[in-house]
Amino acid sequence: MKLSEESADWDLLIELALFAHHITINRSTQLSPYMIVHGIEPQFPGDQLPKQTLWDHMKNMAEGMSRLRDRAKMTIRRAQIKMKNAYSIR
Repeated sequence: MKLSEESADWDLLIELALFAHHITINRSTQLSPYMIVHGIEPQFPGDQLPKQTLWDHMKNMAEGMSRLRDRAKMTIRRAQIKMKNAYSIR
């Protein structure tokens, strides 16, 4: 049997496929192979985020960005006043 061009780079994907298999819960054992071997479920960066909806997350980010922009504007304004006062003295 010949390998088609699509499957010629299978070696680049095998690691991801094995990881997906290892973290998938098995019907017979009701556990993932990862859990059986390591005694814990794998932790992902997203697992550490607070539980909220995507909309809530986006809303919080938008509000945070707005506060950051306001803070940056204030800092720039203070720097402008400071520079103006420094040059006015001369």
